[in-house]
Amino acid sequence: MQKIIAVLAMACLLAWAWPAAVFSKAKVDQYTYTVELTDFPVLNQCNSESLLADGTARYVYKLVTDAQGGLHYVWHGTHNLRGIGESTGTVYQVISSFTEEGNLSEFSFPYEWTRVNTSPLIAHGGVSDMVFTIREHLTINANGEMVVTFSDVAVDCK
Repeated sequence: MQKIIAVLAMACLLAWAWPAAVFSKAKVDQYTYTVELTDFPVLNQCNSESLLADGTARYVYKLVTDAQGGLHYVWHGTHNLRGIGESTGTVYQVISSFTEEGNLSEFSFPYEWTRVNTSPLIAHGGVSDMVFTIREHLTINANGEMVVTFSDVAVDCK
């Protein structure tokens, strides 16, 4: 009888402790995927020339859930596209990259999000190259109040 009670007590302890042991570890998920883009609209803001670009976009998405239920993610992408300007016939290449990161508590605040995108548009010939950069950030505190936000956009013609 004592052996049965000891076995039942051990089983109850194991059943009680197992979920805590499982959830006390960080979980990491990562996904990688590729997308073929066709007729992707692009505008060279340096000379107002439009083009439709084709090429490959590659993305990596990583999600980490920590032991306290917090979520942390990083999304990174690169694009390698080519297109022909509609008015000048100039061949363009777009080699852009972006990184987006976020941190949030499980279904509540605080929340933080940052994104940086740099997109060089390289013209083969005498047309100006363009570099488009955008930096964005948002922070919401534990009370749900937005405490930091900005979006900086820059277009450089070279």
